[in-house]
Amino acid sequence: MPFSDNIIEDSSNNYFHNGYFLGSSFLSEKSTLESRELFSILFDTYKQKLQQTQSFPRLQIDWLTNQKDLSVIINLLYSKKIIQALNSFSERYGSKVYVLPPFEIMKNYSNDRIKSGGIGWHRDADGELSDPITIELLQDPQFVLGKLGIYFQENNIFPGGIDVIPESQYLNKANSSLLKRLIPISKLRLLQKFHDLYPNLYVKINEKKYMKFINAKKISNNSGDFVLFDSRIFHRGSIGSEEVLKDVEFIDEHLCVLPEEKTKYVLYGLIASEIGLKAYIHDQHKRKEKGFDSTLEALNNCLELEPYGGSVNKHFDEAKELLSKHL
Repeated sequence: MPFSDNIIEDSSNNYFHNGYFLGSSFLSEKSTLESRELFSILFDTYKQKLQQTQSFPRLQIDWLTNQKDLSVIINLLYSKKIIQALNSFSERYGSKVYVLPPFEIMKNYSNDRIKSGGIGWHRDADGELSDPITIELLQDPQFVLGKLGIYFQENNIFPGGIDVIPESQYLNKANSSLLKRLIPISKLRLLQKFHDLYPNLYVKINEKKYMKFINAKKISNNSGDFVLFDSRIFHRGSIGSEEVLKDVEFIDEHLCVLPEEKTKYVLYGLIASEIGLKAYIHDQHKRKEKGFDSTLEALNNCLELEPYGGSVNKHFDEAKELLSKHL
């Protein structure tokens, strides 16, 4: 069933003002369960590659060689409801907004309350916010750069899901004055400093109190929902409730072990206007020059992906055409 006009309008309004939009009732229970089964198989199939690249729990879609599996994932990313929501973005910003690579599936991504740097809070656009060329692009009214996350379970008491600090997408030197961003940014930095200095003391206080202190919010998505969020917004993988954390093992600072039926899967893609994509590609080149991780190889690999079947794939073809123009 298509979104109502009001929901479509809400998608761009909420994203513009709050920095994110939650799209409900996206997938049926059957589709969600089938997707989880496929993801479980894929993580097992690519287990060795995940270990070799040290990218666990991040499975890159450009690794896939099975055309049928690839088609299932592409059809999820370019579903009618997601395209409808992004069409409202295109109208608001005056520039077409695309779902773009890199595509990846995250598994059980969260934050160890003691070991995770900054308690997991970060911006995806840190690079774009520190370069003179991209700062100028960020000020363009047609700038859109964010993430699409499709969630295959509810954001419940177990770790996983997403927390955000609403409206924080504008708390940067490209989009606001120092005075406007001083207090909210200072509160977050103070909390992070406290965590870095006294992690064992930090965990003795309920996470909900910290969330309230920095005006953060846990996005309460249900299974089969999707979230669109601005790359400039502060966010992190949800921590989980203290009642279950005592029994959750963390393999590293961002990867936890959960029972199979509680395993958290999220399918991610980029969303961007052409101006936003320019900023993203520029930052990835800068990252590569500095020897940091870069998505450029994955982006080039995605140009070679050829899923089959379904007219929905015309949106993927448009995305690849735009991407090839700027790589």
